[in-house]
Amino acid sequence: MAVITYYSYTLVEGMFAVTYYHYTRVYVMVVIAYCLFTCVDDKVAVTYCLSTSVDNMFAATYCLFSRVDNMFAVIYYLSTPVEDIFVIASLLFTNVFVL
Repeated sequence: MAVITYYSYTLVEGMFAVTYYHYTRVYVMVVIAYCLFTCVDDKVAVTYCLSTSVDNMFAATYCLFSRVDNMFAVIYYLSTPVEDIFVIASLLFTNVFVL
């Protein structure tokens, strides 16, 4: 069983944050998770999460976003394929006094 994880974080001019998370499990079933976070003017936060499972397997996707005082951003992402074997991928990043 192979697990490939790709993570890229880009902060542009302290106002626009983009997070891209790609998870692929190579084993009969493929789970693709895409999470996009956009912060506009340090006041409005938009979180979009899309999970796609191939071969009629189910994937539970949980995305939690918390922003404190417009300076502290935390994104926690959990993806679990529902099968005999559970794979948990978690991503946690903190951005302090940058936004």
